[in-house]
Amino acid sequence: MKTKLPRPTTLTSEVDQSADQTASPPASNPKADEPAPGTGIPAILLRVTDPPRPLPDSLDYSQPLVTLCWRVLNREREKIQESAQAKTGRLQRAIAEMARETYGLREIASALQTGDAAMSKNSHIQRLESIQRRIARILDECAIRVLAPVGQAYAGELVEIFDNIAQKPEAGLQEPRIAEVVSPAVLVENSLLLPGRAVIAVPAPPALAIPPTAQTSSGATAVASERKDSTAIKNNNRRKRTREQ
Repeated sequence: MKTKLPRPTTLTSEVDQSADQTASPPASNPKADEPAPGTGIPAILLRVTDPPRPLPDSLDYSQPLVTLCWRVLNREREKIQESAQAKTGRLQRAIAEMARETYGLREIASALQTGDAAMSKNSHIQRLESIQRRIARILDECAIRVLAPVGQAYAGELVEIFDNIAQKPEAGLQEPRIAEVVSPAVLVENSLLLPGRAVIAVPAPPALAIPPTAQTSSGATAVASERKDSTAIKNNNRRKRTREQ
């Protein structure tokens, strides 16, 4: 008949116990570097300095340490699977709702093309606004963000998120800015899913100014040239009259 041992109140392992028994406190003691039984690792490295933790009711003193570790890792795997399944469910519902909203947009486009008099312009605008709000809610539930930061400085993370497809010089600008968003960027849980494309406004180069000295010299040269041409004409006329006489 086996004698039932009392259940311990703290969680310890055989490796911890052997390490405590084998390791020597002083670092200068050669026995401190001896391996713990059955491990090949210095016993001093296996010492647990944390205080003992209470043993959960679901565990038994006879369970080995490897079993406890397996249970912890298995529970972590289950949590990861549950999170992935929940995320997949949200995405599937979002796709279904987006498909429904696409049908509503197609109806509005068809009514505008055929000029349906049953619905006024204000009615179409109200339906479009309602669809836009529902799509924004769907994206928010899936942690999806659409970025179109027109007017913001083109620096930092925006340089990585938006491709610079064209540049537009602007006078008086101190730093590059996003002037126009051709296609917005899409982020999922702060991770870039689809990069954006933008036109970047850049500081315009300064206008070329002519120095005053250059203007004076060019003006004097022009006057001298006119005088030279006038003198040459007068001399030619004088020669002609002399020949005629």
